[in-house]
Amino acid sequence: MTSPNGNGAALNGALPTASALQPKFDPTAVTTFWMSSSARLMRSGEILMRGMTEVGRLEAELGQQYLQRSMSALQTPVLGTKPDQLARTQMDHAMQNVDGLVTTMRKIADQFRHTIEASTQALFEVSTPAAPAQSLAASIHIDDPVVRRKPVQGAAEPTLAG
Repeated sequence: MTSPNGNGAALNGALPTASALQPKFDPTAVTTFWMSSSARLMRSGEILMRGMTEVGRLEAELGQQYLQRSMSALQTPVLGTKPDQLARTQMDHAMQNVDGLVTTMRKIADQFRHTIEASTQALFEVSTPAAPAQSLAASIHIDDPVVRRKPVQGAAEPTLAG
C-alpha cells in the first residue's frame, strides 16, 4: 500500500526497488520484433532498388530518345521546299520532340513516386490494397514496455531460480 501523498513510498517507509519497476526481459519478444523490423527494412530496400533500377532504365531511354530526335533534326530539308512549309515541318518536329520528352519524363516521375510509396509502405507496414499479404506483422510494437523499458505495474522482481 502506498502513502497518501502518491510518491510511491509504502506506509512502512520502504521504497519499491528499481528492479520491481523494470519489465521482465523477454528475449523471444525482442528477437521477434527485431526479425520483423529487419524483414520490413530488407523488403523496403528491395523495392527501392528495383524501382530505382527502373527509373535508371527510363532515364537512359529518355537520353536515347533525345539523341535520336536531335540527330533527325539535323537532316537537310528537301530542295525547293517553301519557307513557310519548312517552318511548319520544323515546328511539328519540335512539338513531337517536346511531347515525347514530356511523356517519358512523366513516366520517370510516376515510377519514382510509386517506388518511394511502395518502399515506405513496406517499411512502415502500411497495408496496400494490391498486396495485403506482403505486410509483416510484428508481435510487439515499438511502444511495448519491453522495448521502451517502461515500468510495468505489478511487475514482480526477477528471481534467480531457474
